[in-house]
Amino acid sequence: RRALEQLPEDRAHWHGVLGQAAELRMEESVPLAHQALATPLPSVRRKGLQVLMELAPEHASEASLVLLDDAAPGVIVAALLALKRLRHPAFEPALLAEIARRAVEDIPGSLRLILMRPAAAQSESLLDGLCNAAEDQRELWLRAFQSWRRRWRPNRYWASAAPLKARLEGLRDRQLIPEEELTALIRLL
Repeated sequence: RRALEQLPEDRAHWHGVLGQAAELRMEESVPLAHQALATPLPSVRRKGLQVLMELAPEHASEASLVLLDDAAPGVIVAALLALKRLRHPAFEPALLAEIARRAVEDIPGSLRLILMRPAAAQSESLLDGLCNAAEDQRELWLRAFQSWRRRWRPNRYWASAAPLKARLEGLRDRQLIPEEELTALIRLL
């Protein structure tokens, strides 16, 4: 309790106090976690959200929505993961917005976020990235799509492959995917 008399000043102290308060399930944990969300230290904001998820998930939803506008990419990913775990209705739109935002400046980050989507939906995001990418960025998206194709297996729970087939057929004229790859993928579906 003595450690909670003053707000921590550095990252290590914040992590130590938050971790101990959460482990001991102290009543001060939730207010302390809220204060951690306001620090300029990204790792402390992530830790504050983690404490909220563990001890007060009802507070974590609102905090996660606020953190979606954070400047630190790691904090945004932590907020998205929290929304996913909470099955929050804002998860999917927020994830899609972040995927689109990163597709311009951080393609690897965007590709990692796409993996948070169900397998059938991943193809849609990959095709969006491929179709919207600048000429010099298409190769990354194409390789990611080819990797998805090698991993993906048709699933009886997937309602229909028809929309994906139709979209792929529509891409035939744009020549964004090599013809043999496109034909093999359509046949696979």
